[in-house]
Amino acid sequence: MAAPIITAFLYSLSFPFFSLWPLGFAALIPFLCVLAKNPPVWKRAALGFVLGAGLVLGTAHWLFYALIHEFEKPWTTAVLFVCGFAVLPYGLLYSCFSVVFGYLKKRSLYFFCLVFPSLWVLTELLKQIVPIMIPWADLGYAALGGGYYVQVADLCGGVGISFLLAMVNGTAAYLAMDFSERNEQSLTLWLAKNKEAIAVLVLALGGPVLYGMARTAQIETFNKDRAVEAALVQASFSQKERWSGLGFINRVRTYVKLSSFENAASPFVAVWPETVLNSSAMVNDDFFREVIQSIGPDALLISGGLRKTPDGHGTFNSAFFISGRGRVSAYDKHILLPYSENTPMGKDVLGDYYTAPSQFVPGVSPLAMDTPMGKMGASICFEILYPGHVRRSVREGAQILVNLSNDSWFNSTMPYMHLDAARMRAIENRRWLLRASNSGFCALIAPDGSIQARSELGARQTVRGDYSLSDDITPYTRFGPWILYLAGLIVAAAVFRRKRS
Repeated sequence: MAAPIITAFLYSLSFPFFSLWPLGFAALIPFLCVLAKNPPVWKRAALGFVLGAGLVLGTAHWLFYALIHEFEKPWTTAVLFVCGFAVLPYGLLYSCFSVVFGYLKKRSLYFFCLVFPSLWVLTELLKQIVPIMIPWADLGYAALGGGYYVQVADLCGGVGISFLLAMVNGTAAYLAMDFSERNEQSLTLWLAKNKEAIAVLVLALGGPVLYGMARTAQIETFNKDRAVEAALVQASFSQKERWSGLGFINRVRTYVKLSSFENAASPFVAVWPETVLNSSAMVNDDFFREVIQSIGPDALLISGGLRKTPDGHGTFNSAFFISGRGRVSAYDKHILLPYSENTPMGKDVLGDYYTAPSQFVPGVSPLAMDTPMGKMGASICFEILYPGHVRRSVREGAQILVNLSNDSWFNSTMPYMHLDAARMRAIENRRWLLRASNSGFCALIAPDGSIQARSELGARQTVRGDYSLSDDITPYTRFGPWILYLAGLIVAAAVFRRKRS
């Protein structure tokens, strides 16, 4: 069982804190070499389960912090929750992956450079589909440290980056196994025998880099004629302060002060984090009139908050778009976080958190919001992990992306990895992205994924900068995750060949 543990360890090191991103191009090799030895089905399933469990514990260990320090659960409950609702489902997912891998496996370059990557990205897709899972720490995010390499996401999306990294891992594993078995064969003969595999490896590594170098020179990251000043406000109130039910007005005044509307340029956008306006009883027409007077006629305020459903029996997790000229609209969160914002198994496992609703109602509002500052694609917190959600907002006309979050539930590597997901969405759609989080990170992200300005974690501060609107449509935005369709065809063909053989 050492191989899946080593793979999970190397995989985790490729993400923050350590951010040893080159490991993402090699982390899967130990696991693949063991699977390729044709272990029995039960052992393949066990190896996959250990890998899935290791990936969860290595990249989502912050769940323990949230459960113990925020939800104030005893450590025994935290362990049981993580094992039952994270380790078990992800372990089973990768267990299934390993069994299918063994069923389809052929000792061929085609299998390791195409079939295996296809299986890998289809497995990652299931994390978006299964209600009790979230698509956390997909392989492609590791490449964000690679600069030019990840720019190809505007062609194939983050899923395409995962496919490429899996291709590199698979091809390298194929070469490593063949090299270990070459016996007395000379290196020259071995290189000649494997020239196709070496060519695939060089293309999978170098092709995206060359594309990225050429593409970044073409991207217009800033249009002065369509420039807008933005302030991303991070007040860093503790979770208990935010949900105690007390001090709502003082918290709002703090955000207004940090936004400095009186000193802002025209036009001006201020972005506040998720659930700042978290008292639905107080967020009414009188409240909005007071806010509108505070921000001025040429400003737009975007703030997270709670909103009652039309029948008054449910609550939306919303983003309010408040224009200084009197217009107020709301985006209601579509994709709810399992166990925290909904009950995917019909049982409220974690219970209430102070005055925070234990279950929200999923929204059906448009994904692109019309505002005086252009059309804005909205997402709240973990929705940024779902590329299709963000892509649809751009397809609906979004010229700028906005993500409101609250990562203070968590600790350790989580805010860094969440920020990386936002960077990937910016690259895929070539849009500026404004991100505001209660305790960090607030960030102004350019269309090439670079961070133009960023707050410090846990500080009370305002990040300011200029962004511009864009109407360009990338191939990924236009055609969607075509890599997944290709992967499905490749796997289907492999299954057909397996049945015929």
